[in-house]
Amino acid sequence: MIVKEESYDLGSPTIDSQIVSLKASGADAFFQATTPKFTAQAIRKAHEIGWKPLHVILATSSQPSTTLKSAGFDASTGIVTSIWRKLPGNPEWADDAAMKDYFGFMKQWASKEDPEDPTALLGYIWAQMLVEVIRRCGDDLSRENLMKQATTISDLQMPMFLPGIKINISSTIRTPWRAAQIVSFDGRDWVRSGGLITVPLEN
Repeated sequence: MIVKEESYDLGSPTIDSQIVSLKASGADAFFQATTPKFTAQAIRKAHEIGWKPLHVILATSSQPSTTLKSAGFDASTGIVTSIWRKLPGNPEWADDAAMKDYFGFMKQWASKEDPEDPTALLGYIWAQMLVEVIRRCGDDLSRENLMKQATTISDLQMPMFLPGIKINISSTIRTPWRAAQIVSFDGRDWVRSGGLITVPLEN
């Protein structure tokens, strides 16, 4: 049951008042859909006022080296999110071949960018996907064949996806994947728990 909702303006200096209001509602779970700046503010403010709900944030605002560091690692401990990709900088993937390839690529071609930035990894993954589709086209790069190859993808495991999360696209199903895994922040890194959660296709 939703007991309270709060909105915010991107131009606002803080969202402290919204967090105080949400705590006063008595809510024991807090799902936060905000940009990284306000995610950090909310985590920090909730910690300051002693509000400890089940706190779920967006994966796009979950970077330890930026968002969570700004909020404070102590304040961020216990925060929950979901992931579908391997996490650059996480010790779990230190010896992973795909992760080494990614860091090597970033060092060679984008040395001024932070490889742990989610935007950098997304660009890398989408580029790999585009290469795969073009490879499947062979010598026929017509729009018709390009669309055919892009909409007939079955159980494709991308190197930087979590094991078991695969891309499936058809002419009627355009959502590439429908699975993720829950992770919680232990004060240093995100730790995976449980198995993959898959959202079934709607009838």
